[in-house]
Amino acid sequence: AALFEPAFRTVTPDEPSVVEYSLEINRERRQYEARLIGLDDDRVLSIVRDITARRRSEDALLEAQRRYALATAAGGIGVWHLDVTNRTVQVEGGLLASLGYAESEVGAQVSDWFALIAPDDLPDVESRLNAHISGTSPAFEAEFRMIAKDGSALWIHSRGALVGGGDGVVNRVTGTYMDITDRREAEDALKQANDAMVRMGRVTALAELSATIAHELNQPLAAIATNANTCLRWMDSAASDDDLRGALKDLVADSRRAGQIVRRTREMFANRSVSRAPTDLNGVIPNVVYVVRTGLRDASVQLELELDDSLPAIEADKVQVQQVVMNLVLNAVDAMLEAQTRPRILSMQSRASDSGVLVHVRDTGSGLPAPDARQVFEPFYTT
Repeated sequence: AALFEPAFRTVTPDEPSVVEYSLEINRERRQYEARLIGLDDDRVLSIVRDITARRRSEDALLEAQRRYALATAAGGIGVWHLDVTNRTVQVEGGLLASLGYAESEVGAQVSDWFALIAPDDLPDVESRLNAHISGTSPAFEAEFRMIAKDGSALWIHSRGALVGGGDGVVNRVTGTYMDITDRREAEDALKQANDAMVRMGRVTALAELSATIAHELNQPLAAIATNANTCLRWMDSAASDDDLRGALKDLVADSRRAGQIVRRTREMFANRSVSRAPTDLNGVIPNVVYVVRTGLRDASVQLELELDDSLPAIEADKVQVQQVVMNLVLNAVDAMLEAQTRPRILSMQSRASDSGVLVHVRDTGSGLPAPDARQVFEPFYTT
């Protein structure tokens, strides 16, 4: 009544009054809208309709919009629409604010937004988008950097798909974007930590092999010293040129052998990041054997080597593969040191299979107890 009294008093034939109110009908609160128009000085016409369903739809829409705004603001997520014909783009969400730009600072053309993408990433984004628009690719998806106003970069993951208009003509791409800067930074930090662990593993293995390497070097160095002293004695005693020439050749050969030992060791334990390249496993395995052969001989280990000549190259980090094979060989030798009654045989085999390339390193040690075998691939687990 308080709502209707002023509406009836002020209503005129020219301007209707609108009153919204609620009533409880059958224990349910319902919403109504009354439109009033003056007919003459004594009469008012009122048309009332039930707007409960409309109000509920509006409230649901407002709630969905509120949740969408909260989700996009909290998660760096938004939506974009590209008009293929006019080459204009509409971006919803907080992307511009995250980049430090005001709405008026960035235009609506695709070129305006492409200008914010890092130059190194732009060709890939354009290629993927054009491939989808032309029908070559079923969807658009890309990860790229966008340059903020202060010069910093945000990593963005975006995906989209062509949609049709009301006439059924496909003329628009609608997609989503998400700020993945934190994820990419975490991935980079993880990669750096992994590289550091790889380098630490190489250093540790180098320390364990220092005695073997010293032994390997002692042999050619001793031969070099012996041949040098022999040459000096022969020069004093006027020995034949042939004898002197032969001793000098041995001297050069031993020097090269020592240099090879140093070069192979430095290559295997080089302090560098992981780098994948075509790798010949049949070249990696003998190189490892060359470094550890003295240790095998001192431990009375018999080596059986069987390499498949038809082995294809694999994409891998050569030094990492060397380190893996080295660790397997050293573990095998350690395991066989406890085998007092049976022959110590180390078998290394490479072969191609339908699913890839296999390298087997087998020993005649006691093996792993079942509980240990289930844990061998857990990080930092050892026995």
